[in-house]
Amino acid sequence: QRLPPQPDTVHTPSTKAAMNKFHFVFLVATRLVCLGYVALAVLGFLEARELLNGAYELRGKTLYIPLEICQPSQFTVDGTTITTDTNDVGRCQTLDYLVNACAISLLFSAAAVLIYLVVDGLLRMGMRSFNRSSVAGMGLFLLFILIQTAVCIYALWSQARFWTDYFNDVYDALESENSYGIDNVRTHGSSFILMLAGILAIVVAGVGFFGSLTTP
Repeated sequence: QRLPPQPDTVHTPSTKAAMNKFHFVFLVATRLVCLGYVALAVLGFLEARELLNGAYELRGKTLYIPLEICQPSQFTVDGTTITTDTNDVGRCQTLDYLVNACAISLLFSAAAVLIYLVVDGLLRMGMRSFNRSSVAGMGLFLLFILIQTAVCIYALWSQARFWTDYFNDVYDALESENSYGIDNVRTHGSSFILMLAGILAIVVAGVGFFGSLTTP
C-alpha cells in the first residue's frame, strides 16, 4: 500500500529564503574577514621590516632591542664548562633571514587571498572562465599557504617574545643598578600585530577552505 505523499517542509519558500539569507550573510562576513587579513598582512609586513633595525635605542623609559643571537659567555660540554671572552671572540647573528621570510610570506599570502576573492567573485557573477573545481582547489592551496605563513609568524613572534622577556628580567634583576631607569623592553616592530596576523591567517585558512565548498 502506497503511503500518501508527505508535505515538503524542507524546501518551502520561507525555508529557502532563510537559507539564502544565511548564505548571503556568511558570504559577506567571510569576505570581510579575508579583506581584513589582507590589510593586516600588509601592516604586519611593515612591522616585520621594522624588526630589521639592528640598533639598541632608548626612548624615554623604553629600550628597543634588535633581534639577534649572540655567543654565550660560557657553555658546558660533557660536564666541562668552557668560558670565552666575548669581548674578543664574541659573535652575534641577526635574525634577518627569519624576519624576511615572514615578511615575504605575509605579502604572498595577502596576494593569494586577493586572487582567490577575485576569482570567486567572478564565478559568482556568472563569468565562467573558472569553474567550481578550480576555485575549490584554490581554496585548498590557500589553506596550506596561510598555515605556513602562520607557522612562520609564530616562529618570529616567539623569538621576539623570548628576547624581550629576557631583557626585562635582566633589568628587573638590576633594580638600583639600572641607572637608565628602563621600565620596559620592546622590539622595534610590533610583535602584537604579528601575532594578530598569525591568528587571522588561521581563521582565513578555514574560511578559504570551507567557503570554497559553497561556491556555486
